[in-house]
Amino acid sequence: MPAIETMLVDNCRPAMQAAHHLLMGLESLFNKEYHKTKVHVLEALKLCSSSSNNAGSPSKIASQGHFVCAQLKLLSLCITGEVYDTTDNEHCEKMLTTAYPMAQKLKSETFSLILARLQRSWLLKRNADPERLAELDSKIAEHESKCQKMSMHV
Repeated sequence: MPAIETMLVDNCRPAMQAAHHLLMGLESLFNKEYHKTKVHVLEALKLCSSSSNNAGSPSKIASQGHFVCAQLKLLSLCITGEVYDTTDNEHCEKMLTTAYPMAQKLKSETFSLILARLQRSWLLKRNADPERLAELDSKIAEHESKCQKMSMHV
């Protein structure tokens, strides 16, 4: 196998494994098997974290593999937040508030919008402070506007 193909496979392997665990986790979530969901999603998080921590190669292929892992990590945090929403409120909030700055750092308006909406939904269930809700409403409107602009350029 040529060197470039080997590098591609090596750098995509954690992302592919993480994606597999996320899909298994989603299947478990739909079947209301919360423990299985946690196991799979936490494994995906572990794979994504170890991949981004071992970012040794500055090549474009390596950086794309790590970008994909960062997006999968965001999905993992969203799913984990959803699971903990039913079992552990504090953990749910931690997952969502951890993921939002990551989405912003990746410049992902779509993930930022989804996470802001999830946070708002979570806060509504807990009769949150109206100022916090207003702040999230403002963020949501901003992300919606940016997402609409991006969709017009496609």
